[in-house]
Amino acid sequence: MARFLFSVFGSSGHIHPMLPVAKILADQGHEVGFLTAPSYKALLEQMGFSYWAPRFWNAKVASLGMPIRSRNFVRSLREAIKYILEFSLPQGVEQAKDLECCKREWNFDVLVSSDMVLGASLFAERSNCIWATLGAFLSCPLPGPAIPPWSLGLRPPKNLLGRLGVGVFSFLYRQSFRLLSIRWNKIRRNHGLPSKSISLMYSIFSPYLYLLPSPSLFDYSRSDLPPSIHHVGPCMWEEASSSTGSWVSPFDNDNPTLYCTAGTVYNSLDFVRVIVDAVRDKKVNVFATVGRNNDPVSLGTLPKNVQVVQYVPQNVVLPRVSAVICNGGSGATMGAILARKPMVIVPMISDQPENARRCEDLGLAKVLSLKKFNAENVWLAIRSVLEDARFQARATAVGDQFAALNGPRQGAFLLDQLARTRRPVLRSGNDGTSAAVERLGL
Repeated sequence: MARFLFSVFGSSGHIHPMLPVAKILADQGHEVGFLTAPSYKALLEQMGFSYWAPRFWNAKVASLGMPIRSRNFVRSLREAIKYILEFSLPQGVEQAKDLECCKREWNFDVLVSSDMVLGASLFAERSNCIWATLGAFLSCPLPGPAIPPWSLGLRPPKNLLGRLGVGVFSFLYRQSFRLLSIRWNKIRRNHGLPSKSISLMYSIFSPYLYLLPSPSLFDYSRSDLPPSIHHVGPCMWEEASSSTGSWVSPFDNDNPTLYCTAGTVYNSLDFVRVIVDAVRDKKVNVFATVGRNNDPVSLGTLPKNVQVVQYVPQNVVLPRVSAVICNGGSGATMGAILARKPMVIVPMISDQPENARRCEDLGLAKVLSLKKFNAENVWLAIRSVLEDARFQARATAVGDQFAALNGPRQGAFLLDQLARTRRPVLRSGNDGTSAAVERLGL
């Protein structure tokens, strides 16, 4: 048996995909520990995992200071680059220090890090530690020659005009990431590591094993991905309600009810205000959550067909609603798919535009850009997903396919293989993951 340390930001979108995988490893007899924010200490210890609090880095959230996407692409890119330079890269150094402390105290065998825990790669190279990346992103963020830059939510180009447009975006991204790579290589040299000529994104993800918590159906069809990248399927943690274990609708009518989530980290009361205005005096109900960092009282007096609370586990709400309104966060998106619910998505940041694009292409959602995000357009989108039977049909069909994959078990199987062989786990091997995906027609 092996010791696995999971190093992860303390936001639900990053830690929740890890919990079911870690639980299976523990059930198989492995020792499992977590290095993450103190707010998760009680839960992790209750689940039987060891816990270490960060001493040097701020693991509370992955989005500290992360700017919401502007409608201006150049401004958005500039703000994102500033965030990475001023927060992500310096935090990578602090993360590596914490991992060194954990290694001395617990001497783990395999490190499992979430996306963008940059210090994992520094630590792993310096200590010759075997490590894996278990992503929070549903699609692969690594750049490629035939796809648009990640986080824009663009389709691969099909004509000359499209290729020219994507080419401009790709050029701007390459120049921006060249600056980041220069800074990252300086950090590497300060840690006694050689510079790397590859993209920053390829440098900070594990070359041993990279697990994506989604089926390959939810990603671009790519021939350039390293063979250590595996789409294992959804890795959803089903959180129990702290009270009754179920959710009872607060509405006393037969109108369809929609679940609206503003997100647990990337959230805004303004998002919910637009939804409230959209359904005011309409024959639908909306049950909304705004996150523990927001106060529903700030929304003022609400119409009778709207109820807003801080937080309820989405898995107890989703079975009882007709559709979902969200910003395209990974947890809300995959939860809605597995619950077979069509969506209205308004993407704002990070992986949300990518998730929205794939849901739209799969016929699962109506997508509104920030530019078109107003009450009138939201109501038209709600009517569309409720009245057009094709949305529910696609939600049922795709949800059935996604649910057929046991993502946590496949992820645990591949991590166990990495611990046993201490060699990269490749798709061309005998793990059966790729074959299973092909058999399901995904």
